[in-house]
Amino acid sequence: EEMLHRSEARSRRIFESNMIGFIFWDVNGEILDANDFFLEMTGYSKKDLMEKKINWNKMTPPEYAELDRRGLEQIALTGICQPFEKEYLRKDGSRLQVLLGATSFEGNSPEKGVAYVMDITERKKAEQSLTESEEKYRTLVQQAADAIFVVDQKGNYLEANESASQITGYSIDELKKMNGRQIVEPESLRKQPLKLEEIKTGKRVYVERVIVKKDGTLRNVEISAKLMDNGKVIAILRDITERKKTEEEIKNSNEQLRLLTAHLQNIREEERKRIGREIHDELGQQLTAIKMDVAWIDKKTPEETTAVKDKLKNIITLLDGSNQSVRKILSELRPGILDDHGLLEALEWQGLQFTENTGIPIEFTTTETEIKLAQEAANCIFRVYQESLTNITRYAHANKVLTSLNIIDDSIVLTVKDDGKGFDTAAPQSQKAFGILGMRERVFSLGGKFELVSAKGKGTKISISLPYNT
Repeated sequence: EEMLHRSEARSRRIFESNMIGFIFWDVNGEILDANDFFLEMTGYSKKDLMEKKINWNKMTPPEYAELDRRGLEQIALTGICQPFEKEYLRKDGSRLQVLLGATSFEGNSPEKGVAYVMDITERKKAEQSLTESEEKYRTLVQQAADAIFVVDQKGNYLEANESASQITGYSIDELKKMNGRQIVEPESLRKQPLKLEEIKTGKRVYVERVIVKKDGTLRNVEISAKLMDNGKVIAILRDITERKKTEEEIKNSNEQLRLLTAHLQNIREEERKRIGREIHDELGQQLTAIKMDVAWIDKKTPEETTAVKDKLKNIITLLDGSNQSVRKILSELRPGILDDHGLLEALEWQGLQFTENTGIPIEFTTTETEIKLAQEAANCIFRVYQESLTNITRYAHANKVLTSLNIIDDSIVLTVKDDGKGFDTAAPQSQKAFGILGMRERVFSLGGKFELVSAKGKGTKISISLPYNT
């Protein structure tokens, strides 16, 4: 009796202190006993229990009555009802989601029994949230314009969205049986092997590739891949075929524009040479002939005709000024020194002319004694030099100018730097300056580099670099 008493006491303590609801029930639905956890879950009190106000049939919503009936049938057959999920109505009418399991007291008799009730409301909410989250994720993936693949670390496709099917031409089921190497164009794969080892480090990997669609057509794609926490890799693939085509068209268009610019520059230089020759041969000779005739008339005119003599001297002075203007125009159009003596002497001569006209000292340095350049390159360097000095004359208010021409590696580099007032290179008017645009296009048309550095109060530096081919 003592042992039985102690056993019952232990069972009662377990019954009362367990964090799972326990109830004793009969076939009529009356709850004969219940532990505190069950009462707390359902909102009932000990008083309700003693007054027999708790009935599990009334606590069960109608839609779960069939499940309870099947549970009683299981108990009648085996003595045990396998756990199943259902809902209870709390005392306040709210619903409680539970996991319920039961067994009978006496063999397979369903007359009386014990049941355990676990509150799974929070778990069901979490499951619902997870389901909704997964559904949102699945919807986003399926509706994404970019192709999305989930692959293993060997490159085998595990999942793919509808966009992946559209971009590759394969169905989703077909893709799940394929490896990433199968859709990558062989040459593209040879140039850039799959970066699986880099992906395994956790880095996000970006790469451009060419893929082969199911119908054999080629598409340019941009791929971003990242290792997920579960060890799988998510790869996002974007079709950039049209973008690449547009970029290629822009590149070709720019190349054609540069070729056209170079052609126009050459035509312009040839036209300058032609006009220079005509001015020299026609106008220069005519002015010289006129001066000779006027000088002859001056000699034949008596000294006492002072008014006539003065007029003749004025004419000679005007003719001398005209000849100087002609020589200046000729030097602006096409300095003969560039053709006759080469680029180095032409730059030095241009510097001397600049100092003579502006009074600003110019320092020209070079490590070269002789430079052999194609005519187009020589013209480009001279015109950039000439335009730079013209801009300094007009805008810089400089006190000194430093210039240099050197061959560095396989390039010939010209630098023009002044200590003038400088300007803001980011200002809109600076971006649209025709002089700067003209210099830049001249250089770019020959495959060179153009650099302009300036700031207010800090002067300006122009540097160009052209390929040097002897």
